[in-house]
Amino acid sequence: MSLFLFNLNKFYFKKGEEMNMEKKLKWIFIIVLLAIWQMLYSPIAQAKPIEFRFAGEMEIASLDPIKSSNNWEWMVAVNIYDTLVFPNPDPKERFKPWIAESWSISSDRKTYTFRLKKGLKFHDGSEITSEDVAFSMERILAMGGPVTAQFKMVKPGGVQIIDKYTVALNLSAPDPSFIARLTIFRILNKKLVLKNKQPGKYGEFGDYGEKFLVTNDAGSGPYKVISMKHGDRVILEKFNDYSLSKWRENSFDKISIYMIPEHVTIATKFEKGEIDMATWALPVQTIQRWRKNPNFEIKEDISQVTWYIVMNNKKPPFDDIAIRKAVSYAFDYDTEMNAILGGGKRSTGPVPPGIIGHSDNIYYYKRDLEKAREWLKKSKYTPAQLSQFNIEIAAVAGSERFKKIALLAVNNLAEIGLKASVKAARWTDICAAQQKPETAYSMVVCYQSASIPHPDYWLVYFTPKGWGTAYPPGGIYYENPKVTELINEASQTDDPDKQQKFYEQAQKLIVEDAPILFTHYDKRLTPFWRYVKGYFYPAGAQYYELWFHRFWMDINDELYKKNH
Repeated sequence: MSLFLFNLNKFYFKKGEEMNMEKKLKWIFIIVLLAIWQMLYSPIAQAKPIEFRFAGEMEIASLDPIKSSNNWEWMVAVNIYDTLVFPNPDPKERFKPWIAESWSISSDRKTYTFRLKKGLKFHDGSEITSEDVAFSMERILAMGGPVTAQFKMVKPGGVQIIDKYTVALNLSAPDPSFIARLTIFRILNKKLVLKNKQPGKYGEFGDYGEKFLVTNDAGSGPYKVISMKHGDRVILEKFNDYSLSKWRENSFDKISIYMIPEHVTIATKFEKGEIDMATWALPVQTIQRWRKNPNFEIKEDISQVTWYIVMNNKKPPFDDIAIRKAVSYAFDYDTEMNAILGGGKRSTGPVPPGIIGHSDNIYYYKRDLEKAREWLKKSKYTPAQLSQFNIEIAAVAGSERFKKIALLAVNNLAEIGLKASVKAARWTDICAAQQKPETAYSMVVCYQSASIPHPDYWLVYFTPKGWGTAYPPGGIYYENPKVTELINEASQTDDPDKQQKFYEQAQKLIVEDAPILFTHYDKRLTPFWRYVKGYFYPAGAQYYELWFHRFWMDINDELYKKNH
């Protein structure tokens, strides 16, 4: 506009010509008209959308919330779907109403009745009703998947629609973990899912929208899916009509989640300012080096994450407790915890700190090669038989951490005469293999986060209820009837002291039987640029610390301006 006025001035006045009063008034009139035209008709300058860029090493195979099985699938689900209840870091009020306005529990503790808030919207603008809640639970129970194992207590046919905003969920037996489990019960838009169903094995429901939900969402969360490209990225956009929590100033308008299997590439992009937050799975040495850089924040926490190496208790030689104990004494826990993963706390059973049932009074194995060899001699297998086994240790392809832990285990087993090898595999393939004892890997490196803040989330895999779950611990195939009995007894009482007693006794028996290698509770190092605000841990349940609705950008920071 200024250039246009300058040229107009050159045209109107010849060189050296003096401006008389008449021409001066005409000039002012033209400028005023042009200014009014610019204000009324020219495009209004828009503030640049605030984009947040995150990079993780694992592939997001599906956006379907019942298939969430790795960090970033869980993270996306938290942001695009809502739940009946929301986790709260306050131990006095661990869960607060969310889609549910309130709930009540029957005297026999088997029926949970939820009254929904009115006027809540899905991303397509339709209202959330009890039909959507019922449909979402029935879909979980019908289809199966990693999340289904967490809701097996819901009675078949036990979902009851009372009215448009009231729904009841009936359990086969009392389960004190049920409310905690609802933090991963994502509510889907029934009409949208069925509108996009394909032919399938679920009768009138076709494929239950399975194909559609791989790359699309049917949620109501603070962000909605704009696009997904496998092996590349998922792009989310702010849902402006979100009403369950107020947006704060400078919240993210757009979120780009990159799937980058090479840690060195993630680190390079982070240092260049091409991403704003990186996975905590990067090599410890890399993240520690960033501590010296004032441009970065490194959040350090002892997390509610239990690391372990699963052993298939049905597959030789791990069907023999003597072999499992030998391996438990042979493993170099300190090297894994400190040299590979950068610290933590030795685990005393599966349940991590901050969760009811955790105890520091449980024995844990320490590296002792002499004891390992003693247990090996007690095995039902002869040395000749043992020499024939090639123990395959599965590690997630592309993860340096998992690979190094698996290689450490290979070396430790070789020290006591057991032959092993590392099998790099996709996470989804590992989960699928665990569904049958004959296909489940002999050993799998994995960890389990507090996605559900209740001990049953870990302990279910040490009972037949967890067998065959499409998740690494689903391939343990371990049972001790006394353990199952103690866990069941804990579910029959609401007394936290009694629950603690039962859970602690169960874990002592589990550790004695050595069904897996319990290594340590994780120390998480999360790197992000200093202008990213709003992160805190713990947030009441795992991955809710990455609920991006509470995040915001310091757009006045010079580093933000430089990187964006």
